[in-house]
Amino acid sequence: MRIKPLRSIAGAYGRLQRNRPAVIDDLTAERLIKGGLAIAWPEVEAGTGTEAGGRPAAGPLAATPPAGGRTGAARPSSSSAPGRAPRKRRSPPPADAPAS
Repeated sequence: MRIKPLRSIAGAYGRLQRNRPAVIDDLTAERLIKGGLAIAWPEVEAGTGTEAGGRPAAGPLAATPPAGGRTGAARPSSSSAPGRAPRKRRSPPPADAPAS
């Protein structure tokens, strides 16, 4: 059975990461679902890449955010001069300070 863990869990079935669908045996899957540690996840039809409902299967790239900031605009290069803060200048030591 295919499940989606609600948190990272580990057991005889291996280590499952949160929100990453995994296929485990039916008995263990039912126990995890009843225990509130996972939810049932639609099975993927073999060879088609679609879930049983006809929707495309969610792959690892489906959850990646778009490039750019919150507004979708391109992010400025961090090495460009306008994007950096000016360098701090050190002030000279006070005239009455002892020499070290």
